[in-house]
Amino acid sequence: MDLPNNFKLLDCSLRDGGYYTNWDFDQNLIKSYQSNIQKLPFDYIEIGYRNILQKEYRGSYFYTPIGILEKWSSLDKKIVLMIDEICTPLAKVEDLISPCKGLAVMFRIAAKPHRIKEAIEMAKIIKKNGFTVCLNLMYVSEWNNNKYVFSNLKGIEEIVDYLYMADSYGSFLPDQIEKTIHEIRSYTTVKLGFHGHNNLEMGLINALKAIENGVELIDSSITGMGRGAGNLKSELILTYLDSLKLRSVNFDSLNSLVSKFDAIKNQYNWGNNLAYMVSGANSIAQKEVMDLINKRFYTIDNAIKYLGFRNSSVTVKKFPKLNSSNNKDILVIGGGLSVIDHLDSIKLFIKQNPKISILFSSARFMKYFHEFKGFNILVGAEGKRLEKNILKNSFSNTCIIPPNPHKIEPYVPKNVFKFCVQLSNTIFAPENCDSHLAITLQACVELGGKKLHLVGFDGYSTLNAEKKEVFFMLENQTILDYFKIKKPNIKIISLTPTAYKKIEVVSLYSLIK
Repeated sequence: MDLPNNFKLLDCSLRDGGYYTNWDFDQNLIKSYQSNIQKLPFDYIEIGYRNILQKEYRGSYFYTPIGILEKWSSLDKKIVLMIDEICTPLAKVEDLISPCKGLAVMFRIAAKPHRIKEAIEMAKIIKKNGFTVCLNLMYVSEWNNNKYVFSNLKGIEEIVDYLYMADSYGSFLPDQIEKTIHEIRSYTTVKLGFHGHNNLEMGLINALKAIENGVELIDSSITGMGRGAGNLKSELILTYLDSLKLRSVNFDSLNSLVSKFDAIKNQYNWGNNLAYMVSGANSIAQKEVMDLINKRFYTIDNAIKYLGFRNSSVTVKKFPKLNSSNNKDILVIGGGLSVIDHLDSIKLFIKQNPKISILFSSARFMKYFHEFKGFNILVGAEGKRLEKNILKNSFSNTCIIPPNPHKIEPYVPKNVFKFCVQLSNTIFAPENCDSHLAITLQACVELGGKKLHLVGFDGYSTLNAEKKEVFFMLENQTILDYFKIKKPNIKIISLTPTAYKKIEVVSLYSLIK
């Protein structure tokens, strides 16, 4: 490929990688990044956002306070920050950007196509303050169906320095890049940039096609670190450009950076998979896929089936309704390790309370309770766990399926079809209709439960928990709080240690003889 050499490179590892780390980075990583990126042929380094106050916790590079920004001033690179148009009132823009004068040279405005007019107004303020301005317009694969975008490009070269084509879905193909650039050029002479996601493994070829067609600024990130399937890998495009003698690469520095980012990749697991490929092929937002994948009770198959029918509710196979009964005392067995720690005593408790109903919120440990008949919650991929934990020919528990319509069809093993019933409601899961806990509590209500005894609902220590574990801890706490408000007459006690708040704890050992 014969490429022009008038383009520049921008590494966005920290800004885009922050979607995994919540914009907190280990200081050793930052120091390594600073020392090694200095020796690599990047023209611009995008280190984070400038944002107004948000309710949720976000790390240092989500706000990039001036004290942090000053630590980058010694680098012989042009420092870039991003500002999110939809989250930033125009009246706050100048307050956010003016302290950055002399420290950052460029602001990039992340904007959705239908907000292009608002983004242009923001660009005017940033330009007036002396910064280079990039308009990063999302969802480029949809522009050709949106004349509103192109009609607002006339004269934009007088306001912004770069118009960025952001392939938010990772669905763009090389011929589409060429077509879109040709269309843009009928409206404006503005310099162009390209930010590609790698859902269809097109990051490199799309970037090269963009350069071939006159795009002058290209994004990439170390190991592709970035939202969803990730971005064009910096090490890949640098290696290719070095082979063409278009850039000279210090491979020792590049290898050092790749090694550092590979180490945290094992923790956060960004990069492509089948679900991201499907999302790219069908122009589905990266965040939607990330949320599904990060919820541990969804398999890839669950996610893909949902993505294919996301615009409509899935009606699962109809099963008989769960008959309301009067199971006043219910033992709910969760998936926490305390079940194993206290296994013999839990089984003794069951034997000494023969009228108590047993409900497995998770099938993780039910193989240890095969002598007891009870109920199983089947949410998401829980049916697959059930298959691994039961003797296929000896199963007779009642399996409880979430009600129709349902967000994602749960997996139901064929050999338990005849044991399945469905709930009639999801009042304890207004925003979490696929939560094990929410469905479990609803089942307890429909079973007529008055006292719920929990075992294996350990929770997590927020000091040592991973991000997704903290998410589930907070989600479950919200559901428990909601349940207590809606059903104050149903008593919940934990018989094993729990980290959940406002739950009465009664020692299992005080209740057995």
